[in-house]
Amino acid sequence: RKVTVKAKGLTLGMYNGVAELGMRSYSPGSYQTDYIGYKTAVDKYIFRSDIISEISPTLKTISGLENVDCGKLIRLTGIELIKTDEIDNPTWAEAPVGWDNTPRTGYRMFTDTDGNEICIVTSGYAEFAGEEVTQGKINVTGILSYGKTGTGREMFLLKMRELKDVEID
Repeated sequence: RKVTVKAKGLTLGMYNGVAELGMRSYSPGSYQTDYIGYKTAVDKYIFRSDIISEISPTLKTISGLENVDCGKLIRLTGIELIKTDEIDNPTWAEAPVGWDNTPRTGYRMFTDTDGNEICIVTSGYAEFAGEEVTQGKINVTGILSYGKTGTGREMFLLKMRELKDVEID
């Protein structure tokens, strides 16, 4: 969808190699930007048009990823979940846990046939967070960024938009 963003009054920042525009963050040591968390504020800054068109992802390989690809919709083919001993049938993100029952972000590691790795990151709030990760070789589409995994390892990260972004290879 074509959108217009009124930037006056917002803050420009970078997170995981992707430019962000949002409210100014006042938390010390925090991100440069914060969510535009209220509908009235969203309506003040973001205007949606009726023009809608399909966006085609760029086909890439894990070894061919570059920092200039961050923020773009990309497609990887023939990747497979790296199994761990901890979880037999992992979900895309963690079920609500802890005293506050808050969903936890999922960091799932995938590899291609050459052993190159990428992490697929899923918010615990995603509609598909509790769905089991697709087993076997898959093709996946998502927005690329670069940052830290749940273990602190720095690498390329892929964030899917919806479960339909995954297809069995």
